[in-house]
Amino acid sequence: SANVAYRDSIETHTHHAADSEGSKCYNCHMPHTSFALLKAIRSHRIASPTATMTFKYDRPNACNLCHLDRTLEWTANTLSDWYGQEPVNVGPVAQETSAMLLYAITGDAVQRSVMAWHLGWKPAKEVSGTHWQVPFLAMLLEDPYSAVRFVAYESLKTYPGYEDFEYDSVGSVESLAAARDRAVDAWRNAQKP
Repeated sequence: SANVAYRDSIETHTHHAADSEGSKCYNCHMPHTSFALLKAIRSHRIASPTATMTFKYDRPNACNLCHLDRTLEWTANTLSDWYGQEPVNVGPVAQETSAMLLYAITGDAVQRSVMAWHLGWKPAKEVSGTHWQVPFLAMLLEDPYSAVRFVAYESLKTYPGYEDFEYDSVGSVESLAAARDRAVDAWRNAQKP
């Protein structure tokens, strides 16, 4: 059956190590693209990741939800190389800016929440590193929506040195700005010269 064929050659199909998150069927075909209960959740839509769907319909794709530091152009080229998908011209901004960052800055509240959640998702942190995300989470601590702020705070607490970070996602505008500054200052101070 097809399941046996995939299981026996999973790395050929996924282009990821057999025991990695990238080889778990649901991470690619049913990623966390919905928002409920103050976290990103898997939709029940089963599909293959495509840069075309992301570009055309603003639907985040599995590749960029794990590879947070990569552009949509990288995803389009990778999926074209690996699976023969038609290349898509994603435009100049998506060629140079991480897809996660574009959603975190310009996305709607759900997209910003989903990105904030993925910034704290262990598999994404393992793939993308943990040295650059804090300033973006700090930015989301001032988001117009308290739910986005709450999710960003929960993700921020997963980073070393932020486990006990004090923050109130429904605090005053001044307290939100102060928390952002404290988070960024702590990140800057922790950077190696």
